[in-house]
Amino acid sequence: MITIYQARFVIPVTSNPIDYGAVAVKGCKIAEVDTFTKLKKLYPDANVVDVSDAIILPGFVNTHTHLELTDFHDKVRVGKDISFANWIQQIPAIYRNFKKKDFVASIRNGISELLRTGTVGIGDITSTGISIKELIKSPLLGIVFKEVLDFDPENAASKLKNEIEKITKW
Repeated sequence: MITIYQARFVIPVTSNPIDYGAVAVKGCKIAEVDTFTKLKKLYPDANVVDVSDAIILPGFVNTHTHLELTDFHDKVRVGKDISFANWIQQIPAIYRNFKKKDFVASIRNGISELLRTGTVGIGDITSTGISIKELIKSPLLGIVFKEVLDFDPENAASKLKNEIEKITKW
């Protein structure tokens, strides 16, 4: 069965905005994008959902998220006098005080915020690996990258070896 979603504007990926546009959906796949008039002629028996004076556009993709840091926003000092290096150096102390349940809650809050804002896909950077299971349970599409931080270059080889061992257990 086809459902046609019509709106004041449709913003396709590969062409100009369509005034009084529509998106024909079959199952969970987009069948066609065009004006509402053309799609209604093409699919006369389709269900129609009129979203009125809205804009239909593709879902957003955020290629750099840190879901486990979502709930850190009120725990780090920020401001014009705080450099990125000073900001990032606050993170390990917060990590040490977070328990697994805190990370899970933070990740779930981040996923909820992304979904609320129209995001459909992410690239998540994780230090803990906890976001993998939560991302799989969510409707988001994504890929997870392992972040490895250490402020001592002498530790690089052993740190990397240890992190690779952890990843193989995920």
